[in-house]
Amino acid sequence: MVMKPYVILDRRTIKRQNKAVTQLLVHWQGSFPEDATWEFAYDLQKHFPQFDISALGSRPI
Repeated sequence: MVMKPYVILDRRTIKRQNKAVTQLLVHWQGSFPEDATWEFAYDLQKHFPQFDISALGSRPI
């Protein structure tokens, strides 16, 4: 089963290798909100280019 993002619940900026990077708290389709996971924004955009990561609460078209 391939998990697909359902909605962005939150975002944060962390330091990784001395660079600021964005992580998104992703609620996955078919899962409970409490099972949401933090994912790097660039990974999410790479694997799900149709998914709008620009705003909280964004869902795929």
